Amino acid sequence: QPVGHGFNLFGMPGDFSPPSRFVKTYFLKEIAMYNAPPKTERDATTLATAIINSIFIPFGTVGKASELDPLEFTQFALLKNPKKRELMFRTYDSMVWKKIDMKKMGSSLAEGAKSMSIPLFDGTLGVQDITARFL
Repeated sequence: QPVGHGFNLFGMPGDFSPPSRFVKTYFLKEIAMYNAPPKTERDATTLATAIINSIFIPFGTVGKASELDPLEFTQFALLKNPKKRELMFRTYDSMVWKKIDMKKMGSSLAEGAKSMSIPLFDGTLGVQDITARFL
Protein backbone atom coordinates (compact mmCIF):
# COMPACT_ATOMS: atom_id res chain seq x y z
CA GLN A 1 0.00 0.00 0.00
CA PRO A 2 1.54 3.36 -1.02
CA VAL A 3 2.36 5.87 1.73
CA GLY A 4 0.83 8.65 -0.35
CA HIS A 5 0.33 9.83 -3.89
CA GLY A 6 3.34 10.69 -6.00
CA PHE A 7 4.50 7.16 -6.65
CA ASN A 8 4.11 7.28 -10.45
CA LEU A 9 7.81 8.30 -10.59
CA PHE A 10 8.82 6.12 -7.64
CA GLY A 11 12.47 5.18 -7.69
CA MET A 12 13.46 7.94 -10.10
CA PRO A 13 15.63 10.66 -8.59
CA GLY A 14 13.38 13.43 -7.32
CA ASP A 15 10.11 11.46 -7.27
CA PHE A 16 7.11 13.17 -5.69
CA SER A 17 6.37 10.59 -3.00
CA PRO A 18 5.99 12.10 0.50
CA PRO A 19 8.96 10.17 1.94
CA SER A 20 11.23 11.29 -0.93
CA ARG A 21 10.19 14.92 -0.54
CA PHE A 22 10.70 14.78 3.23
CA VAL A 23 14.17 13.26 2.93
CA LYS A 24 15.19 15.71 0.21
CA THR A 25 14.03 18.65 2.33
CA TYR A 26 15.91 17.37 5.37
CA PHE A 27 19.19 16.78 3.54
CA LEU A 28 19.11 20.05 1.61
CA LYS A 29 18.57 21.97 4.86
CA GLU A 30 21.32 20.08 6.68
CA ILE A 31 23.85 20.48 3.85
CA ALA A 32 23.09 24.21 3.49
CA MET A 33 23.30 24.77 7.25
CA TYR A 34 26.69 23.02 7.33
CA ASN A 35 28.20 24.76 4.28
CA ALA A 36 26.65 28.24 4.45
CA PRO A 37 24.33 28.84 7.40
CA PRO A 38 22.11 31.90 6.91
CA LYS A 39 23.47 35.02 8.58
CA THR A 40 20.35 37.15 8.29
CA GLU A 41 16.59 36.69 8.25
CA ARG A 42 16.68 37.47 4.53
CA ASP A 43 19.25 34.70 4.00
CA ALA A 44 17.08 32.25 5.96
CA THR A 45 13.96 33.16 3.96
CA THR A 46 15.86 32.79 0.69
CA LEU A 47 17.21 29.37 1.72
CA ALA A 48 13.78 28.19 2.89
CA THR A 49 12.23 29.38 -0.39
CA ALA A 50 14.86 27.52 -2.43
CA ILE A 51 14.29 24.31 -0.48
CA ILE A 52 10.50 24.61 -0.82
CA ASN A 53 10.93 25.23 -4.56
CA SER A 54 12.84 21.94 -4.86
CA ILE A 55 9.84 19.89 -3.68
CA PHE A 56 7.11 21.83 -5.51
CA ILE A 57 4.60 19.52 -7.26
CA PRO A 58 3.29 20.91 -10.58
CA PHE A 59 -0.40 20.29 -11.30
CA GLY A 60 -0.97 17.16 -13.37
CA THR A 61 2.41 15.50 -12.73
CA VAL A 62 1.27 13.08 -10.03
CA GLY A 63 -0.82 10.11 -11.10
CA LYS A 64 -4.13 9.38 -9.39
CA ALA A 65 -4.67 6.20 -7.38
CA SER A 66 -8.25 6.08 -8.70
CA GLU A 67 -10.59 8.11 -10.88
CA LEU A 68 -12.18 9.54 -7.74
CA ASP A 69 -8.92 11.07 -6.50
CA PRO A 70 -8.27 14.73 -7.29
CA LEU A 71 -4.96 15.58 -8.94
CA GLU A 72 -2.31 16.26 -6.33
CA PHE A 73 -0.21 19.44 -6.49
CA THR A 74 1.41 21.98 -4.19
CA GLN A 75 -1.55 24.22 -3.39
CA PHE A 76 0.39 26.54 -1.10
CA ALA A 77 3.65 26.91 0.81
CA LEU A 78 4.05 28.31 4.30
CA LEU A 79 6.96 29.84 6.21
CA LYS A 80 6.75 30.70 9.90
CA ASN A 81 8.95 32.96 12.01
CA PRO A 82 7.93 32.16 15.60
CA LYS A 83 10.31 34.71 17.17
CA LYS A 84 8.73 37.56 15.21
CA ARG A 85 5.26 35.95 15.24
CA GLU A 86 5.01 36.20 11.47
CA LEU A 87 3.58 33.83 8.92
CA MET A 88 4.18 33.97 5.18
CA PHE A 89 2.35 32.01 2.51
CA ARG A 90 2.27 31.77 -1.25
CA THR A 91 -0.01 29.84 -3.55
CA TYR A 92 0.35 27.59 -6.56
CA ASP A 93 -0.62 30.34 -8.98
CA SER A 94 1.06 33.29 -7.20
CA MET A 95 4.57 32.63 -5.96
CA VAL A 96 4.82 36.04 -4.27
CA TRP A 97 5.08 35.65 -0.49
CA LYS A 98 2.25 37.29 1.49
CA LYS A 99 2.96 38.09 5.15
CA ILE A 100 0.69 38.11 8.20
CA ASP A 101 2.16 39.80 11.30
CA MET A 102 0.45 38.13 14.25
CA LYS A 103 1.62 40.87 16.63
CA LYS A 104 -0.61 43.33 14.75
CA MET A 105 -3.65 41.03 14.89
CA GLY A 106 -4.47 41.91 18.51
CA SER A 107 -7.92 40.83 19.67
CA SER A 108 -8.69 39.13 16.35
CA LEU A 109 -6.63 36.19 17.65
CA ALA A 110 -8.35 36.00 21.05
CA GLU A 111 -10.21 32.85 21.98
CA GLY A 112 -13.77 33.03 20.70
CA ALA A 113 -12.91 35.70 18.09
CA LYS A 114 -14.72 35.60 14.77
CA SER A 115 -13.25 33.18 12.24
CA MET A 116 -11.44 34.79 9.29
CA SER A 117 -10.41 33.46 5.91
CA ILE A 118 -8.82 34.70 2.72
CA PRO A 119 -8.97 33.07 -0.70
CA LEU A 120 -5.78 31.24 -1.64
CA PHE A 121 -6.43 31.47 -5.36
CA ASP A 122 -7.21 35.05 -6.29
CA GLY A 123 -6.38 34.73 -10.01
CA THR A 124 -3.64 37.37 -10.00
CA LEU A 125 -0.56 35.18 -10.68
CA GLY A 126 1.43 37.78 -8.71
CA VAL A 127 2.93 39.17 -11.93
CA GLN A 128 4.15 42.78 -11.83
CA ASP A 129 4.54 44.73 -15.06
CA ILE A 130 7.81 46.68 -14.76
CA THR A 131 7.98 47.87 -18.38
CA ALA A 132 7.71 51.53 -17.30
CA ARG A 133 11.11 51.27 -15.57
CA PHE A 134 12.75 50.81 -18.96
CA LEU A 135 11.00 53.64 -20.76
